[in-house]
Amino acid sequence: MLNGKPLLGVVVAPARMEMYSGGGGFPAERRLILDGSTERLTTARETLDMSSCHALTHVNSEQDRINRCFADDLPKRFHNSVRRVWMWGCGLLALTAISRGSHHLFFQMFTYPWDVVPGLAILRAAEGCDTTWPPSKGSWELGSATQRTGLIAASNKHILEQFVRKFGQQPRSRTRAAGV
Repeated sequence: MLNGKPLLGVVVAPARMEMYSGGGGFPAERRLILDGSTERLTTARETLDMSSCHALTHVNSEQDRINRCFADDLPKRFHNSVRRVWMWGCGLLALTAISRGSHHLFFQMFTYPWDVVPGLAILRAAEGCDTTWPPSKGSWELGSATQRTGLIAASNKHILEQFVRKFGQQPRSRTRAAGV
């Protein structure tokens, strides 16, 4: 991170024998560890409607956060707004899936910076965008290793704008897309 912003990210997925990298002037890439081949990553641009999205999410396992996630039935509303949802337990791998275009939208409440920061750098290098905002109180502080976010969402620009409109809160911090 540089000045509280994701700069360069590397994510290794040993079970898949893959390494993802990008940011800081480097393109987003997936490298196959076994043969060294690389693939340039870009978020899915052809998916323009949230109802067509293959989405990824995760519900935190801490009881007070579970209660807050389900307080206004947000997971159900999210599931009903997209084509299909997969529950993944790793924000970094979810962000690499968005970056390579195999999935279209990532949404999660209550995460730690180390669970997403490298993936956000890769996502931004893959021409994706992200937003964070607190659903109640508290804030997203990438500069602090102990600070939790309220909510994070990542996708292409069109889908992310729909997500923000649908769930009724304007991002309090940042929304970024490469070149925007």
